[in-house]
Amino acid sequence: MTIGLTGPIGSGKSQVAAIWRKCGLHVIDCDVVYRELLTASKVLQRAVLGEFPSVDDSGKINRAKLAEIVFNNADALARLEAVTHLHIAEEVAKKIADIDGDVVIEAIALLKSDIVRHCDCIVSVTAPPALRIQRVVARDNLTVEQVQARINAQPDDVYYREESDYCIENDGTELELRKNALKILEYCRSAQPANNK
Repeated sequence: MTIGLTGPIGSGKSQVAAIWRKCGLHVIDCDVVYRELLTASKVLQRAVLGEFPSVDDSGKINRAKLAEIVFNNADALARLEAVTHLHIAEEVAKKIADIDGDVVIEAIALLKSDIVRHCDCIVSVTAPPALRIQRVVARDNLTVEQVQARINAQPDDVYYREESDYCIENDGTELELRKNALKILEYCRSAQPANNK
């Protein structure tokens, strides 16, 4: 079984993935895959720099500068996704093939990428914007304005709920999140319908 785990920035996807990892699932974090490919794949580096030459920092991609560009410009973000999604999807497919057991693919842009075709079940994690901003500011040392720009560049919660099989609202305690994550995992394993969107 392969579960696609998605949701906007700061919603708590990584928390849910960590809970499922303790249940024996293998987690593929697409943010990590993306960062690894930006360093290791010359083909991807050339493609990104071809679209965004200003982020070339002495032969390396300045990820902070790239983020500032794409999260403040919807067209730039679409261009970045156009050159990165295929590479990420191919790498994820290789990782899935090497794993013996159930898999979780964690990705913000899961629903817009080819990765979704590998998933048996799609789960989204959502949370109130103010709470998400608070989490990301504390976690990533970004300003409120920088986090808000990232939120503005992503679909709203309604999109994630409508496009997913199940949705976890992460607006309570860690214990509540764990209980909900375990419940949804059982739904995915049994393909049991849930009225929790």
